[in-house]
Amino acid sequence: MIRKGKDYFKKENNKKEAIINGKIVNSIYLNDKTRIVDLVKQFEKTSFQSRNLYKAFQVLKLMEIDKDRPIIFFSLAGAMIPGGMKRIIIDLIKNNMIDVIISTGANITHDIIEGLGYSRYIGSQNSNDEELRRAGICRIYDTYVLEDGFIAEEEFVLKTLSHMKKKEYSSREFLYNLGKSLKSSSSFVSIASDYGIPIFCPALNDCDIGIALTCHYAKSNPNERIIINPIRDNYEIYQIYSKAKRQEL
Repeated sequence: MIRKGKDYFKKENNKKEAIINGKIVNSIYLNDKTRIVDLVKQFEKTSFQSRNLYKAFQVLKLMEIDKDRPIIFFSLAGAMIPGGMKRIIIDLIKNNMIDVIISTGANITHDIIEGLGYSRYIGSQNSNDEELRRAGICRIYDTYVLEDGFIAEEEFVLKTLSHMKKKEYSSREFLYNLGKSLKSSSSFVSIASDYGIPIFCPALNDCDIGIALTCHYAKSNPNERIIINPIRDNYEIYQIYSKAKRQEL
């Protein structure tokens, strides 16, 4: 590596100062009186993921109850429900910190299964999947879910569909009906329906609930089918977005 001479750096000094802008990385200071919130505030002037954690803290501050705050969209992806994160979503709903949920179908499926009383179990990612299959156990990485839970969920979805008017729905409308039918204090889908929080799942076909919807479609007469139209999801989401206030971080 060939280093530049001092004269070169003197010429570039103004550019250098403009780039670094006087922002120094600070070391974390802790003592026996440091609160968690104090620690997170210090993360503002650190690097890597701790600084990102501070940014997340700033987002939470924007989500505090305030009639003038923007509409908060909460996107839910990954194995959040099997991973034990559901209570966080329920608390966000109950504390009026989110206004719209957009979720994968898998998270909604597992939420319904738990709402029906089926638990998850600590397992191992190194399990023999063929052995688990024969025992009626499904694996999500290192977590086990009983096949019985999926069967109960499919039966519940089909029962709910049997009581719904035969027409076209957005996923929001369908999931509202599902939540109202479930009536579970341990289901974020059910609690969202009680609090008027819309849930969208544009890819309902790509989960176990989609299998139940497909069964209903296959067994119904053409004029008695319930159709979930993802284009209506796009339209409804855009209507919410277009009317929302903007706020920069």
